[in-house]
Amino acid sequence: MPLLDPDSRLLVLAGKGESQLYCYEVVPQQQALSPVTQCLLESVLRGSALVPRRALAVMGCEVFRVLQLSDTAIVPISFHVPRKAVEFHEDLFPDTAGCVPASEPHAWWAGSNQQVQRVSLNPAYWPHPSFTSCLVPPAEPSSDSAQPVEPPVVDEDPSEGFSSPPSSLISPSTPSSLGPSLSSTSGIGTSPSQRSLQSLLGPSSKFRHAQGTVLHRDSHITNLKGLSLTTPGESDGFCANRLRVAVPLLSSGGQVAVLELQKPGRLPDTVLPTLQNGTAVTDLAWDPFDPHRLAVGCEDARIRLWRVPPEGLEEVLTTPEAILTGHTEKIYSLRFHPLAADLLASSSYDLTIRIWDLQAGVERLRLQGHRDQIFGLAWSPNGQQLATVCKDGHLRVYEPRSSPEPLQEGPGPEGARGARIVWVCDGYCLLVSGFDSRSERQLLLYLANTLASGPLAVLGLDVAPSTLLPSYDPDTGLVLLTGKGDTRVFLYELLPEAPFFLECNSFTSPDPHKGFILLPKTECDVLEVEFARCLRLRQTSLEPVAFRLPRVRKEFFQDDVFPDTVVSWEPALSAKAWLGGANGQLRLLSLQPPGMTPVSQAPREAPARRAPSSALYLEEKSDQQKKEELLNAMVAKLGNREDPLPQDSFEGVDEDEWGRNCSIPARSTLVLLAHQVKRRDQRRFWNWPSTAPHHALPSDPVPAAEPAPSSAHAVCVATDAPPLRVEAMRMPGAALRTRFPQLLLAFDSPAALEPGCGARNPDYSSPSRRGRAAVMAKYLAQIIVMGAQVVGRAFARALRQEFAASRAAADARGRAGHQSAAASNLSGLSLQEAQQILNISKLSPEEIQKNYEHLFKVNDKSVGGSFYLQSKVVRAKERLEEELRIQAQEDREKEQRPQT
Repeated sequence: MPLLDPDSRLLVLAGKGESQLYCYEVVPQQQALSPVTQCLLESVLRGSALVPRRALAVMGCEVFRVLQLSDTAIVPISFHVPRKAVEFHEDLFPDTAGCVPASEPHAWWAGSNQQVQRVSLNPAYWPHPSFTSCLVPPAEPSSDSAQPVEPPVVDEDPSEGFSSPPSSLISPSTPSSLGPSLSSTSGIGTSPSQRSLQSLLGPSSKFRHAQGTVLHRDSHITNLKGLSLTTPGESDGFCANRLRVAVPLLSSGGQVAVLELQKPGRLPDTVLPTLQNGTAVTDLAWDPFDPHRLAVGCEDARIRLWRVPPEGLEEVLTTPEAILTGHTEKIYSLRFHPLAADLLASSSYDLTIRIWDLQAGVERLRLQGHRDQIFGLAWSPNGQQLATVCKDGHLRVYEPRSSPEPLQEGPGPEGARGARIVWVCDGYCLLVSGFDSRSERQLLLYLANTLASGPLAVLGLDVAPSTLLPSYDPDTGLVLLTGKGDTRVFLYELLPEAPFFLECNSFTSPDPHKGFILLPKTECDVLEVEFARCLRLRQTSLEPVAFRLPRVRKEFFQDDVFPDTVVSWEPALSAKAWLGGANGQLRLLSLQPPGMTPVSQAPREAPARRAPSSALYLEEKSDQQKKEELLNAMVAKLGNREDPLPQDSFEGVDEDEWGRNCSIPARSTLVLLAHQVKRRDQRRFWNWPSTAPHHALPSDPVPAAEPAPSSAHAVCVATDAPPLRVEAMRMPGAALRTRFPQLLLAFDSPAALEPGCGARNPDYSSPSRRGRAAVMAKYLAQIIVMGAQVVGRAFARALRQEFAASRAAADARGRAGHQSAAASNLSGLSLQEAQQILNISKLSPEEIQKNYEHLFKVNDKSVGGSFYLQSKVVRAKERLEEELRIQAQEDREKEQRPQT
């Protein structure tokens, strides 16, 4: 089946029943097909079709797309051309035929041959698409949208239907826009010279390099036992303020433990003082304007208000400060008002939201309109509105003081597994975390005043069973998202315009957490550019996590990261004033430490010259190159192979110089048959150690007619090529042996080497000289053999001595040694290890018992020790006692042996 694209001249050949596609380029000039590539298919091909060029991803350099029909699916197969620049490449995408007909049928029958008008594939010439929500009926298209325009022509044609619809499985870095973009420019239509890095790669967050770090163990609260894991999904699992943490426990009676953040460390093994609620806890929240008041919602449809003493909870409390009754079903969630004191909103299974006046202890307002379970609720930052997300798939926004019915309503997440809602972007938007129809976790961003139009953007994250719990920081615009039982915390910066979500570095922990809560901004370490601090609840501990931004000039206050924050611990108005219609605003507080200069006012530094990249100096080398470099270095260390040898510079001597007084010339070397060997150019010679470069031979008087056996010679042997050459210098043997005792070779006959052999250019071709060389080789072989024998005998003697010593030691140990070894195997401890554990050098029953009692006591579990250490001490004591028993038995056997 040939599939030809006339614009790119690409031809794809596909056959039914095959599993491979062949791509060729048609070359009209040569009237030939040039092979381009081959594509292996995952399944057998049953049919194929070519996708129109208008459906191609031109910015991704997709030049060809084929749809493969398999036994079970339709698979798209794309052909891309790799290009570095993210721009429209006119050489790859010429104008293509549009879909507007060139003539009517009767005109064609009449002989008209008009061609279809061509259109440009450049996205810069396309009209801006108007996306509409799938939850809202689409608007009627304008009548002039299908009219042809002047080139470049971009018309609305049915070929748009070939492109697949936006998938819900979207990369976190590329959110899909379901609403009109609020961005004014796209950057695509600009020239390459004007295009910035941001237009190439898209906008990025200044918090993209944020780093989450678990603080030191000294700040952890450990040994937390009996943590309740059955709190509803609508609850965060625990709550915290700047002073305390409230954690529900698994014990019966709805117990809540209150832990002091200022007193980290290991909790005692004894029972903690708790708040006794009498029934299971569903949600709990600290009063933002009263750090000692805790509101607890329970399954008995009651809300209990507890007053924790300023010094902390030191005893069990069973009577709350107040009990709020009114709901008919168990409580879902509790939310305090962000501006007014003594105002609390609660949601319940009775599908109502009630607003309580805590000072009077009565219900003031009741909100209705929900038709199913309320997943979450949130107050707006100005405290005037209340938003909810419901299981019936709708979002609702209320103005509680105006009407009990919702002010507006819009579509929510499709999934019914759970959802959360929070106000973002200074109260202009709503962020909802929920599930889609395939149980994939996703984020939906709404405009707060136009809920009916659907979400602005939808961001798919991953597939997991737990609902994402959002923690929003209004100062930085960052939202932290994680779920109960997750090990990852997502971090995004939210924008009210495209691209809406800017991904930052996420925080990953080695083990799952049971809860994750954001602490007030005042708890951050501004000096370390810490923009958020959270508490992470684990199975048995509570640990703080700091999110920091790497900055170079930390000596300055980072005012772009730390704007003025709200004083969240002081109310702006009372409950009575808010219920009466008044609105307030929290005052702001600067986080700038005294004495620090803002980085915006810091003096500009001169740009430092950067060092060249290490790639200029370090390049990957092959193994062959490394071997050649190593070999060249070794040769250079040994010296130049072309240098003359030392013996090449020897001077000849006259006959009268063979006497008693001989000295080594300054530029010569006395070559002796000694212990040091060097090799160069296949020559082997023995060089005297260079302890003294100029040796003067002893000048002791020697008779001229000294017997021949007393003569000795310094010999140099060279074996580079036959015939064998021998150079020798004859001198008195007695003097030579006295001055050089290391000399190994002496000749018995003075005629072995004739005078004059030390001349510069002797004649080596005579048979007599070759015979003398053979004698020298014989002596060398004897020396090598004798040396090997001496070394072998010494090694064998040492081996026999070692064997004898080991036998003697074994005989000395006798039966006691075998019993001691058996005892070590049974106990798992050797005698030396047991002595080290109990710190005993000499075996003494009194010292063993004394050290055992001391070590066993100091390693008791009640004083911070462990059962493992105590077991080690006990085993060491048993091993030493067994050794004492063996020694006593051996002593008795020695006494009973007969004297011989």
